[in-house]
Amino acid sequence: MGSRQSIQIDLTPNSFFISGKTSNSMKHALALVSAVFFWWPITLFLLLIFPFGGSVVWIAALIATGVVSLIGSVIVFLRQPTGPHYLVFPLCLDIILVLVTGLTSFYMSGSFPVDTVATFWAFALLILAPTSAAVFFSIPTKSTVRSVSVNLAAFISAYSVLTMILLLYASYEPMLGLLYIYWL
Repeated sequence: MGSRQSIQIDLTPNSFFISGKTSNSMKHALALVSAVFFWWPITLFLLLIFPFGGSVVWIAALIATGVVSLIGSVIVFLRQPTGPHYLVFPLCLDIILVLVTGLTSFYMSGSFPVDTVATFWAFALLILAPTSAAVFFSIPTKSTVRSVSVNLAAFISAYSVLTMILLLYASYEPMLGLLYIYWL
């Protein structure tokens, strides 16, 4: 008979950071966190496959990417050994808010958000960029990838803040063009 091999997974905080560099485990967790940002392209791709399931496809993509992102953000929150851990917490709350407002809007209208809850849903989506910038900022390693990620997230955050300000003074429907640009 063959010998048994066991797989050991080291989940201690120091296992995620090796000699000042982010290990693959933390990179994977950050990749999971980013899933919610790709819900719209995923929805568009799925609509090519299921063209008549639009009202269900968008909420299914939102739930799937939101849950994956929430799991990733919790992993980052729990396993970050140094740095300001509290900067990951707003992202966790915002992902939950995106899921709750999306599900509420779907329950109320049965389709893509077009009601009062849609405005709250749009705000929750727009807050994702600033909260993700805070997560990148909280990563303790100093590298080119981190600085580029922080700068890109800050640039997108500026666009999302501008869109939020305009959304305060306009209704949800005229802002869909700006929201589409943000989602892509």
